[in-house]
Amino acid sequence: MLQRYGIENYFPKTACEAVLNRDLTAYFPMPEHAKIEEHFRDPKPYWPRWLNRFRKKKPATFYRKEFNEQVAQHLTMNDMAGSDLATIIEAIKERAEKALQY
Repeated sequence: MLQRYGIENYFPKTACEAVLNRDLTAYFPMPEHAKIEEHFRDPKPYWPRWLNRFRKKKPATFYRKEFNEQVAQHLTMNDMAGSDLATIIEAIKERAEKALQY
């Protein structure tokens, strides 16, 4: 089980920016326990934000799960170094290498 909310919470800013073609400085570092779709929303001025809250409508996200594969193509192990995800990937790699020996 991963420590963060989802696999997307491990994505580095550079990989997300490459896929979304926008500056995401205001959105990083990413909260570990938030859905990426809820975190990646354009800020709204006070009046529309109040109206959306009154209507119980959330602002539209600019990230979709379909982007995960594209973002993953920009990842390296250095991007995940020190995370629990990197530990899991290394363990899988070691087991796969041992299995190939037999």
